[in-house]
Amino acid sequence: MGEMEVESSLSVSKHDAVQVGNVQKAKKKRGNVGLKESRRDRPGTRGTRNTKDGTTSDTPIDGDKKLRLPKRNCALLIGFCGTECNGMRIQPNVRTIEGVLFEAMAKVGAVSQDNADDPVKVGLARAARTDAGVHAAGNIVSIKMITIIPVVRDIVARINEELPPEIRLWS
Repeated sequence: MGEMEVESSLSVSKHDAVQVGNVQKAKKKRGNVGLKESRRDRPGTRGTRNTKDGTTSDTPIDGDKKLRLPKRNCALLIGFCGTECNGMRIQPNVRTIEGVLFEAMAKVGAVSQDNADDPVKVGLARAARTDAGVHAAGNIVSIKMITIIPVVRDIVARINEELPPEIRLWS
């Protein structure tokens, strides 16, 4: 096979040069398609299966008929008066800021019913803890939550409706 000289004085076979040319042509033909939609942004794709005809079935693999909504890791800015609570961190059988916030989010639908029983499943974490009776004007809580709920226009306002007046979700 013939060899071609390349600028960097490396020798490349004609076959390799044709392969590189084909890849470049394919990229050029495709053009700039833009950003690909992420699977997490498409509702109902997690746990679904492909059918024999190449389409995706809406029936999840586990047999649950419920449509799964996309989730995102979010940082929530909250403020609270902690007089009536036993601190920030969620604890069993005790009223805490995180416990009240998590219950409100589950009621609104920001946390799926499958995950509503365990905050660990949604990666609930906090930037700082407070003791019983301590207040905070701004504290950050991170959680993997459903951000687009079909029946809710403003998720922050809807969660605040479920929260007691001493706890506010700012954003």
